[in-house]
Amino acid sequence: MKDRILLSTGVALCLLIGEWWLISLEAKGLSQIDINKTLLALVAAGSVIGLASGILATWLSRRLEGSRCAIALAVAGLAFLEMFAAQGATLTGTAIVASLASGILGLILVYSLAAKLPGCLLEYRYWWWIAIAGFGITVALSAGAALDTAGTVTALVAVAISAAVVVWGFRIRTRGFLPSAIGFIILLTANTIIVFRVPLISAKSASDTNPPSILLFTIDTLRADHVGAYGNPNARTPNLDSLAKQGVLFKQTVTANAYTGPSHTSIMTGLLPGNHGVVKNEMRIPPGVPTLADWLFDEGYITAAFVSGFTTRDSACGLPSRFQVYDDDIRAVRWLPKAGFEIPALTFVEKFQKFTGLHRGDFGQFYRQAAETADIAIDWLEQNGDRPYFVWVHLYDPHSPYRPPENFVKPSTKRAGASGVWYRASYRERGEIVNSPEKMAAMIDLYDAEIAYADHELGRILDVARRKAAKGRLIVIATSDHGESLGEHDLYWERDLYDDTALVPLIIDTQDSEGLPARTVDAQVRLIDLAPTILDLLGVESSVRFDGHSLAGLIKGTTAESSGPAVSEKFRTKALFPEIRIVRTNDWKYLQRFPGSDGSSPIRAPVKELYHLPTDKREESNLIEAGKAVPEGFDSILEAQTPKVEAEELDLNKEDLDSLKSLGYIQ
Repeated sequence: MKDRILLSTGVALCLLIGEWWLISLEAKGLSQIDINKTLLALVAAGSVIGLASGILATWLSRRLEGSRCAIALAVAGLAFLEMFAAQGATLTGTAIVASLASGILGLILVYSLAAKLPGCLLEYRYWWWIAIAGFGITVALSAGAALDTAGTVTALVAVAISAAVVVWGFRIRTRGFLPSAIGFIILLTANTIIVFRVPLISAKSASDTNPPSILLFTIDTLRADHVGAYGNPNARTPNLDSLAKQGVLFKQTVTANAYTGPSHTSIMTGLLPGNHGVVKNEMRIPPGVPTLADWLFDEGYITAAFVSGFTTRDSACGLPSRFQVYDDDIRAVRWLPKAGFEIPALTFVEKFQKFTGLHRGDFGQFYRQAAETADIAIDWLEQNGDRPYFVWVHLYDPHSPYRPPENFVKPSTKRAGASGVWYRASYRERGEIVNSPEKMAAMIDLYDAEIAYADHELGRILDVARRKAAKGRLIVIATSDHGESLGEHDLYWERDLYDDTALVPLIIDTQDSEGLPARTVDAQVRLIDLAPTILDLLGVESSVRFDGHSLAGLIKGTTAESSGPAVSEKFRTKALFPEIRIVRTNDWKYLQRFPGSDGSSPIRAPVKELYHLPTDKREESNLIEAGKAVPEGFDSILEAQTPKVEAEELDLNKEDLDSLKSLGYIQ
């Protein structure tokens, strides 16, 4: 029995490690911690499959040749695991049947092929020692990107000792069980040590012995007026409200773009979309445009991002390459590296699932819920939170579709029967929502429930960050990329640029770092002001000419002036010219709406709207219709917004287009 267990375990480990080797050739952007956790997962999976295969092979050996059966069962177990993982590890009858079918097929095929193998290849020690060598080399190479040389040295020493033990096993002509087991334990221990090291490249030594860490939260599609601190008595946002009570709350913060990708790029660069090039989703920031992650890495900070949505993932923007750690794995299954889902076999499986309707829920592949992102961020902070860091956490949940956990949903909302889906709803279903006050109220309640859920997870992360921060030095920033239309101006779940979309919350809490008093800032500010503000608070100089201005004076109370006119745009999906653009000040909102075009005809004259915000907060009285002149300089400000930097526009496959349609970004 021992022989068959070792044989099948060796086969399983060899196949899993071989798979990892193939996948890792294209696995760019994986963090070191993900690489090593994946390796440990491979060992665990291979060991379990090997043990089960060996026991079953012993039972079957009365009728079948045991060695062949052990190999075949190991492959069958892997086939079962792959199929089950590809279906999202969802425990359904269909998933189990499909997985069993793949395993049985693998068993039959491999057993037939194993009958033709030379007898020496059916001896367990060959497979077991190959597995140890492969695992050791993989560990050594993956450790090369560890925090410092200690990780590499640890792995190389482990490999050397393991190799010596294996050679010793050959020389004394034992059956190899003890030497192999010792080598395996040493390698597993070394890899476990590496897993708990700080991942990827080493940051430079910090110039300050104890600089404050930066924790930036962006909660997707969060309207400012749905946060309690902004005057909403029905909001359930205790953690955001607590931040506002001890920090600085900005009452009027204007986004630079109505879409997720461009808005986040403006947050990270301090530039308007035309000056960093990312004017739409699915565009990559040019390599020459620096970001907060670049500047702070040069100052000795560890940089990490934990994002939750389709439009911020590795293949959709250029931000991942700027962070040392960028976790954007929105799949339900994380044990297999992300690039594994790009190999043909698994791509075919996913397409088959979509065709048959067996894929992981309606929206599982477009975003991950806040708790999943929070768990990963918390795990990272537990390991690295005592060093100066810049961490960006992006929570996607308030974006439609609304799927909050049951405990965040009000009973009245459940009774209304609203699905929480808008973009995939038919025109009939949308009409039923819009024309039913009860269902509209339920949809908005679901939106608020998602906000409450995101706020809860923000609180979990914040608790750990504050506990781990070195000497309590921490600056916390909470904001959003854009808002949402919830029926205003007869717009439903649409990214227009009325204040419902253009205004976002912004809270900056420096209590743990600077001890500055709490305050509320009424003057208008912009999301493009965030990057220069962070650098100013940290005393970091940059040669970049920002479009935004530092808010440090407003935070410290040394000035009360606005940071300047705010410009925001919404570009057409399939053309590089705007659909809507605005300029906004404390008093005025000027909007230009361009008529539709197929992209081949010249842009026609825009429809213009002007609102006096102090007397018309709902933007209902277009003063241009009453003959009011556009304030001087507003037209020239907007005319100057032509894109000056060309970013790479990605070629979208059908799956990407379907994802963007499901999220409402394209029609």
